[in-house]
Amino acid sequence: MMYLSYGKPELFRKLLGFCAFLPQVICVVGFTFKYSRDLPFCWLITTIAFVAFNKVCTSQYFIWYLSFIPVVLPSLHLTFLDCVRMASFWGVSQGLWLAAAYSLEFRGYNAFMYIWTVSLLLLGANVYIINQLRAAHSFKHANMRHAKE
Repeated sequence: MMYLSYGKPELFRKLLGFCAFLPQVICVVGFTFKYSRDLPFCWLITTIAFVAFNKVCTSQYFIWYLSFIPVVLPSLHLTFLDCVRMASFWGVSQGLWLAAAYSLEFRGYNAFMYIWTVSLLLLGANVYIINQLRAAHSFKHANMRHAKE
C-alpha cells in the first residue's frame, strides 16, 4: 500500500505509515504480556506477528520464526491435518507473493496491485496461523489447569 500511495500528499503517506505500524506494535506488545510465562511460545508468536504486520513485506523474514517452530510444536495441541492446513495456506500465499515479487523485480512488470493483493493474502495466512497457534496454546494451558484441579 505504501508504494500505491506514491504521489499522494506527504501527510497522507506519513499517516498511512503510522497506521500500518499500529497493528504490529499492538500485537507484539499484547502477545508479549499475554504469553510471557511460556517464553518459546512468546518468541514464536511475537516474531510471527512482527513479520506478518511489518509494513515492509520481504520474503525471507519468515526465516526469523522458523527456528522456534521445532521447539514449540511438540507442546501444542495440533493435529497433523491442522499442521498441513497451516503449511499449505502459508505455502500457497508465499508462493503467490514470490511470483508477484519476481514479476516486479526481475521482469520489470508493473505488478504493484498484484503484490498488494497477494500481500493481503499472505497477511491473512499469517493471521490464520497466529490464531491457530494461539488456540492450540490455550487448549494446552486449559488442560494443564484442569489436570491440577
